[in-house]
Amino acid sequence: MDCVRKLVKKNDEIWGEIRGANKYTMDAQAAKETGDRDEAEAYLYMAGQELEHKDKLRNMAKTMLDKARREGHPHIDMLDEMWAAMVERQEDELCRVKTKMDQAKK
Repeated sequence: MDCVRKLVKKNDEIWGEIRGANKYTMDAQAAKETGDRDEAEAYLYMAGQELEHKDKLRNMAKTMLDKARREGHPHIDMLDEMWAAMVERQEDELCRVKTKMDQAKK
């Protein structure tokens, strides 16, 4: 199932972006604690870029699923359910990262 492999790959790539955003957010918090607001803002910008990459990867997955649906993929319902479960897990971690980002901005 090529579609399954592609969805798993997109999920892995998205997790890489989420981890990157988390790392930059932690760097921003550390810079903030030392009083370096410029550095903190730069790290927050980079964290935001990682989250934009995550959005682009999600759009790529959605485009792939839409194409599979149009082409009558026999397991599209299972693929949709699998992707929804992956996104749900991503959203749990994204909520934590975004909360940390907000805290680092204050």
